[in-house]
Amino acid sequence: GDDPSYAELSRFALGVFGLYLASPILSLVDSAFVGRAAGTAQLAALGPGTVLCDGSAYVLSCVGVATTNLYASRRGRGPL
Repeated sequence: GDDPSYAELSRFALGVFGLYLASPILSLVDSAFVGRAAGTAQLAALGPGTVLCDGSAYVLSCVGVATTNLYASRRGRGPL
């Protein structure tokens, strides 16, 4: 097979890096909006909710990685 070029790997890496940055950036936007539109109590309540959602998404991201690894390993051994 053809090996990917450095440019193709760079584009892929930038896209993956963007995926990891999306959640924190959206959390900052949420906090800024709630901070301007609502009061201190609402902003304080947003903190634990953001941590819980972002943390659970980060922890559960390993499920996708493990599934992809298992599928690729099985696929590499031959037809399913």
